[in-house]
Amino acid sequence: MTVGLYDPATSTFYLRNSNTEGPADQTFTFGNADSIPVAGDWDHTGRTNIGVYMPANRTFYFRHDDGTVTSVAYGDTGDTPITGDWNGDGRTTQGIIHS
Repeated sequence: MTVGLYDPATSTFYLRNSNTEGPADQTFTFGNADSIPVAGDWDHTGRTNIGVYMPANRTFYFRHDDGTVTSVAYGDTGDTPITGDWNGDGRTTQGIIHS
């Protein structure tokens, strides 16, 4: 795991390939103004990818290693998105915390 930042004003992820100081190694614009950033290994490849949760339509959007995007509608208005490997299979999936 390495560090990354998300700028909600521009919906941009700034990611480092090492835990060192310096500019972003990778920059991705993904989502919109109300998006909430998430991260996980959606492909079961051992690599963490970016994603967002859009509260307006209660949908997760996951960006994969090959650049494709999948979506999953999940949760209710006001829920907080979380991600994790809930069953230990090495693949990250969505979850929510009910408010």
